[in-house]
Amino acid sequence: MPKRVTRKERAIGVAVLICLLALAFPAVRNAFGVVILIGICGGLIGLAALYANKYAKRKAKLQYLTGKYSDAEIVNRILQRQLWPGETAEQVIDSFGEPEGKDDKLLKTIKREVWKYYPTGVNRYGLRITLDNDVVTMWDQKG
Repeated sequence: MPKRVTRKERAIGVAVLICLLALAFPAVRNAFGVVILIGICGGLIGLAALYANKYAKRKAKLQYLTGKYSDAEIVNRILQRQLWPGETAEQVIDSFGEPEGKDDKLLKTIKREVWKYYPTGVNRYGLRITLDNDVVTMWDQKG
């Protein structure tokens, strides 16, 4: 059974094919020069590889989250970085990553944390998420 071609291999193959076709035509070679054309081809192949890597990472994250939560709506919300009341601390980390800063308060019956994301200055953040007992209760997003 033949090996399946990955998206990355296909993207790089198309970029190489375009470059070879451009180098094959004397009019294109003379108009740009071989050195400039090779530089453009290298950049095109690099961009194709970056695109393919980004796609592969997103696909891997989708598979990981689907296996972890097995609820398509939650997975889509996490991938779109949406917040909702009742979201767990683990889901917030899967969505936004570890917070840049944290404030902890221990009240009589509640463990309250404020997670801070997107620093804009000294103790200024674009997003603050309040969690009570590791569950999102509210958030404040600026900008």
